[in-house]
Amino acid sequence: MEFTVGDYVFQRISPTKGVGRAFRKKLFLKFVGPYQIINLRNVFHVSQLRKYIQEPSHALKIDNVQIKDNMSFKVKPVKIED
Repeated sequence: MEFTVGDYVFQRISPTKGVGRAFRKKLFLKFVGPYQIINLRNVFHVSQLRKYIQEPSHALKIDNVQIKDNMSFKVKPVKIED
């Protein structure tokens, strides 16, 4: 696999180790990202990266978020079910 500056990649992460690892392994994320490559260095082995192909439908639309001084924000309910 080859990457160039400007490509987007996902980075592989490994689940925590310990008791119940086999069960939790299915629930954990395997990749995080996407991250844009800004320079090429031997930091991650190429086997730890997966190429991300950008698609406009993957973008999330975020409303204006007002962050307070204590780094919190107010969440308004979207829909009341019952």
